Parts: sequence; structure tokens; C-alpha cells
Amino acid sequence: MSSGTIHYALGRLEERGLLEWVPKGRAETGLTIKEFHPTSNGVIAALATGKLWNNVDQIVERWGSWVPLTLKKWSHLVSYGLEEEMKRVVESTPEEILHARPAPGDERTEAFEDFVRDLFNWHVLRNVLGSRDRATRIKWYKAIRDDPELRRWALEKARLGLSKIRASVTSWERLVRLFEAAETPNWKEVEEEEARWPAVIFQI
Repeated sequence: MSSGTIHYALGRLEERGLLEWVPKGRAETGLTIKEFHPTSNGVIAALATGKLWNNVDQIVERWGSWVPLTLKKWSHLVSYGLEEEMKRVVESTPEEILHARPAPGDERTEAFEDFVRDLFNWHVLRNVLGSRDRATRIKWYKAIRDDPELRRWALEKARLGLSKIRASVTSWERLVRLFEAAETPNWKEVEEEEARWPAVIFQI
């Protein structure tokens, strides 16, 4: 493969947000020496092709800084009989995660990488909770509880999910009271109550 072809391929991957580079000095020609590494969604996208499952441990070891927590725990999850389940989850990663990009004009910061990794971890958790196979869910629960990092992560997300559900329930209760009341409500009080509670998007 010619150097031109390689540079073109690297450029295309960089444009898609799957690779980025850091300068490593200058060549004798005066050109900047670039060291490329995958972005967080670059790692996920590579695994989502389904062609690198025999190299997951090496990828985690080499590119650990860009690997989501749930993928870092690959060997642990495999030991609980979740290898095929993890493959299915990774290969079904939504396009909005694989092709996540910063807003136009914004740089790709560590905070953005954290955002992408968090999106993927949420994707995994939704699959854990959404599994229709009870035995598989129990495997997930055991694997998560038995790893301190996974347990802290899952607990944090569970608490966040619970707070959102409670906010949603509170909003529904307010609507029931509003529409159920026999008398016309005090709209001033309704406005004040609306100001105290953020809008909630409902999925029915």
C-alpha cells in the first residue's frame, strides 16, 4: 500500500472523527510528524465491525484511555458468560455514538471523549435492563456487583434514572391535579409552580 493511500485513509478516518493526531516533532522535510490514535468512538466503531474480537484485550491495554468502562471490563464480563451478549451490544451501537462529533467550531476535548464513553455505557446499561432473557439479566447483575468499578458506575446511573423517573411522576401528578380540578385553577400559582419544575419530556 502506497504512502499516499495510507495518508488518504488516515485523513478520511480523521474527518469522520474516528482518529486524531498529536504532533511529534518535525521531519527533515520540515513537515510535522503526526502520531495518530483512535478517538473513543473510533475504538467503539472498530470493535463494532465484529472483526477484532480476538484482539479486545490488546486494544484495551493499548488504548485504555479512550475505551469506555464497560469495554475495559471485557475479560471480567466474559468470565461471567457474557461474551456473546457483549458482542451483540457492541455491534448494535447506535450511529449517533459511532459518529458523535463536537459542535462545529469546537475542539475535541477530554470532556467530549467522556461524553462519548458515557453514551456507550448508557447503551450497555439499556441492554442490560432491556434483556428479555432472565438468566442473562442475572448474569449481568452478578458481573456488575462483583466488580467495584462497574458497581459504582451502575449505582450512579441507577440513581440518576430513578431521579428522572421521580421527576416524571411528579410532573404527571401535577397534570392530573390540573386537569382533574373541578374549579378553574389559580393560573398565577400554576405559573409559579411551573417555574419551580423543569419541563420533562415524556415517552409513552
